[in-house]
Amino acid sequence: MGLNLNMSEADLKGFEPLPAGTYDATVYEVTMRQTKGGEGAKLPAGTDMLNVQFKIDGGEYDNRRVFR
Repeated sequence: MGLNLNMSEADLKGFEPLPAGTYDATVYEVTMRQTKGGEGAKLPAGTDMLNVQFKIDGGEYDNRRVFR
């Protein structure tokens, strides 16, 4: 199953973003977190959310992680 990711709002933290496209990926880890909130935030601080980590399977970006 392919995964189409919109990385326009990604927090890069030192990593080059993956080019836009469809990648084969596996859900690698899911953690429960809370939003930070702050000025301009979409949700108030402390709102529960899921942080999903995907592992790219195959190709040039094999084993890279992307988050949503």
